[in-house]
Amino acid sequence: MKKILCDIAIEAGKIALEGYNGNFNTFYKGEVDPVTEYDKKVQEYIVKRLRTEFDNINIFAEEDDLQEDTDKMTAFIDPIDGTVNYAHRLPMFCSSIGIYNGKESIAGVVYIPVLDELFFAERGKGAFLNDKKIEVSNQENLKRSVFATGFPYDKHISKRNNIDNFSRMLKKIQGIRRMGAAAIDMCYVACGRLDGFWELKLKPWDYAAAAIIAKEAGAVVDSFNSREWDLFDDSIILGGEKTVKNMKEVLLYD
Repeated sequence: MKKILCDIAIEAGKIALEGYNGNFNTFYKGEVDPVTEYDKKVQEYIVKRLRTEFDNINIFAEEDDLQEDTDKMTAFIDPIDGTVNYAHRLPMFCSSIGIYNGKESIAGVVYIPVLDELFFAERGKGAFLNDKKIEVSNQENLKRSVFATGFPYDKHISKRNNIDNFSRMLKKIQGIRRMGAAAIDMCYVACGRLDGFWELKLKPWDYAAAAIIAKEAGAVVDSFNSREWDLFDDSIILGGEKTVKNMKEVLLYD
């Protein structure tokens, strides 16, 4: 599983870099939600490889509404997480593949090609960055913590846009970083570069792989509401156990 998924992610990253270092066309799925021709090329490659390597695997992917039944073994794919960055030639983008059997996580891989950073985790076997084991930060003091977050594409028209939470949290902590790719934010929490992460209005492909990596690195993955987080929640809070508790005391869901 590890060799196959890591190889697919690295090769997908090479395809993404072809466009990043060359030329590509950008289209829009809505008023402000971009998709490039390389989002589609990378997804086509990943899907083809997964169907070759795994019999009867279902696919739940961002582009082209490719969303098959998730009750069986399913690959959740974000071919280029951070498309806005990619379209603007900013280096913070990645390919993300999470494998689940129903709601049970199996393995996840996130590859940041410009930085050549490969995050991988398999259920019960720990989390790794370029084959070096990683773990979450043990920072519990909010005033010394650096978090990451993001904003939904409809932030200009929706009241549930995370701006209030951003303002509330910024006053409590050392700083906030905005990478523009949820999977990268989550992996950076997993390896201790960031102390916590939260975001609203995400999709399963945004965090399927990174959630496995973060959990295997010792992070708590939680939701804004009282129920247990699952892959189809559209909100997420991530960090060490005490950090998540502190974050939930500051953040508002609606």
